[in-house]
Amino acid sequence: MKKSISILFAVLTFLSCALCCAEISPSEVALGGIKLGSSPEYVKSVYGEPTSYDYGAGNSIIYNYNGTFKIMFASGKYMYWMETTANNGITTPSGIAVGMNASVLDRYGEAYYDKIENGVRKKAFWAPGRIVLIFSIVNNKIVSIRAEC
Repeated sequence: MKKSISILFAVLTFLSCALCCAEISPSEVALGGIKLGSSPEYVKSVYGEPTSYDYGAGNSIIYNYNGTFKIMFASGKYMYWMETTANNGITTPSGIAVGMNASVLDRYGEAYYDKIENGVRKKAFWAPGRIVLIFSIVNNKIVSIRAEC
């Protein structure tokens, strides 16, 4: 009986999130023409050599472009995270960029989550394939855009 109630609760929780939180298209989880999963070779063909390289945990390599656009590769091969932190021409496929008013995010529908962390509002939008687009907002302006899986 307890197991059935637990399963029912889990299903209802999932359905309530599915009903209130619209998914965005996986193609929208991209920045500056780069999609999650892109190869280092592809990134370099679009943006050239990074300004610098940073190294993270577990053999991860971060391509740093002028300190405002960073792309992280697991084991130097699989890109699973990228972020832009300036109005540097990097946009989502819908044309959303750092510096814009947060009201432009209404085009994505209901956020997967909307919370405040250390005074910064974070709005995240979920796409199939366990990928997410996260916007950081200060004073109603987008200050960073991150795509991750």
